[in-house]
Parts: sequence; structure tokens; C-alpha cells
Amino acid sequence: MTMAIRIALIAPLALALGACGSGETNEVTRGANGMPKGDTGWTVNRTDETLVMKRQLDQLTVSYTLAQQRDGAEGEIAAKVAPCLNGKGEQSATRSFTSTDYDDASALAELRDGFDYVISTVSDRCDIPENVTGTIVQGFDGLYFRSASDRDEFLGQ
Repeated sequence: MTMAIRIALIAPLALALGACGSGETNEVTRGANGMPKGDTGWTVNRTDETLVMKRQLDQLTVSYTLAQQRDGAEGEIAAKVAPCLNGKGEQSATRSFTSTDYDDASALAELRDGFDYVISTVSDRCDIPENVTGTIVQGFDGLYFRSASDRDEFLGQ
């Protein structure tokens, strides 16, 4: 019985970590119906002025962007669907915010709300399968905490 409990506790963790692919071996390809299929996993890219965490699952792409501005850091959470099912074109939604002095747990709660908002906005406009909208942000929390040193260095903290 103890082994069953351990497996029940470890399985979700393994699934969440599996959703954090490096992006190097994971890819999205076009299926027979022309729709994107696959998972890039979460990637982190950094340029001089911007830090981007991004994931594409089938036709839905979500991203968290932190850009250094003169007045401090500004962030954006975005969702893009390309293409919508049934040939409805492309849709996108964004939510911008100013970086705050929240602790990581509070900032993460705010980011989750932002992801929920942008995903539900594009989902209302497009026919996105529920398994895609329900799983695309899996693994973000772990990536957010693993990227803490990158974010601190980027923000000059």
C-alpha cells in the first residue's frame, strides 16, 4: 500500500516535469488535416532586452515576456492560436503588467491569473480542444522558479 501511495504522489510530478521539455527534441508538425500537432515544451530565451518563456502545444502558443525598460521591467503574458479549428483564422490575446516587488509565490499567482485570462480569451474565439487549454501551462511553475537567477540577473537584482 505504501508503494501505491508513493506512485500516486510521484506520477503527477513526473508528468509536470515531462511537460518542461527543452524545445530541442520536441517539435510541432502539421498533421494530415493541416493542423499543428505536438509540443515544444517550455523554452527560455534571453536577448539583450528581453527574457521569454514560451510553449506551443498543438495550435496554441503561450508566452511570458519580461522586457527591461527605462522605468523598470515590463511584462506580458500572451496566447496565440494559429490556426483556429474549422478555418476560423488566427486569434491572440495579451495581458501586460509592470514587474512588481512581489515574492515569487505572489508573482506566480498573478501570472497564473494572466495565463487563465489570455487562454480563456482565445479559447472563447476559437475551438481549442480542452485537453490543450487545460495542460499547456503545466510545468510553468517549475520553470519560473528555475529561472529565478536569470530573472534576477536580467532585472539587475
